[in-house]
Amino acid sequence: MVDPPTVSDSNPAAGASFTLTATVRNQGDGPSASTTLRYYQSTDPTITTTDTAVGTDPITPLDAAGSAGGSARLTAPDEPGTYHYGACVDAVAGEADTTNNCSAAITVTVGAAPAPGLVVDPPTVSDSNPAAGASFTLSATVRNQGNGASGPNTLRYYQSNDSTITTADTAVGTDTLGGLRVSEGDTESILLTAPDVPGMYYYGACVDAAAGEADTTNNCSIAVTVTVVAASAPDLVVDTPTMSTSGTTVAGGVPVGATVTARVTVRNQGTGDSGPATLRYYRSTDATITSSDTLVVTVINDGSGVSPSGSRDYWTWLTMPTTAGTYYYGACVDPVTDEIDTTNNCSASVAVTVGVPDLVVESPGVSEFIDHLGLSRSVPIPGAGFRLSATVRNKGTAASDPSTLRYFRSTDATITASDTAVGPYVGGVGYLDALTGSDHWIRLAVPTTAGTYYYGACVDSVGGESDTTNNCSAAVPVTVTAPDLAVDKPTVSESNPTTGQSFVLSATVRNIGNGSSGPTTLSFYRSTDSTIDSSDIPEGTDTKGSLSLSPAGATTRSVSLTAPSTAGTYYYGACVD
Repeated sequence: MVDPPTVSDSNPAAGASFTLTATVRNQGDGPSASTTLRYYQSTDPTITTTDTAVGTDPITPLDAAGSAGGSARLTAPDEPGTYHYGACVDAVAGEADTTNNCSAAITVTVGAAPAPGLVVDPPTVSDSNPAAGASFTLSATVRNQGNGASGPNTLRYYQSNDSTITTADTAVGTDTLGGLRVSEGDTESILLTAPDVPGMYYYGACVDAAAGEADTTNNCSIAVTVTVVAASAPDLVVDTPTMSTSGTTVAGGVPVGATVTARVTVRNQGTGDSGPATLRYYRSTDATITSSDTLVVTVINDGSGVSPSGSRDYWTWLTMPTTAGTYYYGACVDPVTDEIDTTNNCSASVAVTVGVPDLVVESPGVSEFIDHLGLSRSVPIPGAGFRLSATVRNKGTAASDPSTLRYFRSTDATITASDTAVGPYVGGVGYLDALTGSDHWIRLAVPTTAGTYYYGACVDSVGGESDTTNNCSAAVPVTVTAPDLAVDKPTVSESNPTTGQSFVLSATVRNIGNGSSGPTTLSFYRSTDSTIDSSDIPEGTDTKGSLSLSPAGATTRSVSLTAPSTAGTYYYGACVD
């Protein structure tokens, strides 16, 4: 009998070699004579001697229970598919059973043979805008993306009238390629001369089909565009415009309907003079400017062109839309004769926020109370100086025109332009971009009458302002306090002294006001009547201890005196400055 066979490769590629091995056994009880082992390829899983013979091996005589093996080196069929292989041993004399002389089948699945797959990558050129008759280099890379190596080959270069490259196009040169392993590439180049007639041309390359190549439909590259220009040709480009309005840039927003000054430079980066060029300004809803956007202004120059590497400035006025929003402005120059590249004739865009200003006055404050002696005070006192400050802010979506800040004093906590104007001058407020502010302040005098006063500021409205009801600040209160000094009835240490006798005159000074008093002087007097005033006879002063009193404060001061030499009735008292 023949055991089930084995193969060295059950999945060989078409045409590949593999080994078929089988073993013959004598399972009888007597020895066998010499015989032959025959190998077969079958179309079904049953192996018989009628199948296709593919090889033989001699088998020497076998003792009972003996065995002998053999193998055949085979070549896989050229057509991929499923094949069955096995072996049969020739019957020998006296054999008890010949029905088991063929083995079971082993299945071999034959795959496609390795094949190259050549493709040509998109080509490149050293100059996509050569002048007529100028030289440029065309380069292409051939890659083997198949699973088998390719042999030596030829790369062919073509010029086409359209963007599809085929071997029917005009051949312009060849390069020899060596063999390519799997995933290997080879880059080749050729020096070409641009056509004499300016225009658009297409170049590419095709590689010849390789032996055994499975797919030859991708052996040609896509086309690379070459725009041939006149030997001396212009190429106009437009710089990004600069835009301003009312002395400020458009970056801070502009009011609806405002007039904006637009300036732009057109440059000639080509090799030849340009003819007269017309510039057109456009408004777009996105950041890309094209000639299909909304045309807003056309600027025609004076008829002169732009020389190579030269430039020309254009300016105009643009009127902003009446609807708030963000718009994009830019400019495009019309193409001129023989221009190299007209895809770069439009500028980048400038974003303009069109809106309305809204001025408000924030953060009013008072500080730096300075009295008439130049001393700093924590609270205001009558006649002292102080600083009133405020911030003007533009809370709108567009820049504001210049305005004026005016300062006011009110009798209540609401500041309006009908309140009492204060200050020797008003504050000039310059242009304010949207969401920016400026700080202002003036110095004022504290009222001389005690009481609570309210200070603030209002900014004049500007053109297009969205809300003028918020142009006045909140109020900041200033409470003025004032001292009120009074002198109590004095006392004497001796009300009936003898002539020439010493005695002490004492007086108490009280601050019955609501503000602290500054330093002052207590003066003592003798009078001929019961009314004491500063026209009486002075008897001494007291400033010792810096006579300053807080509200409800009091201090007692004394002076030593000598009684007059003439007996009589005299009146003594004191006055505080």
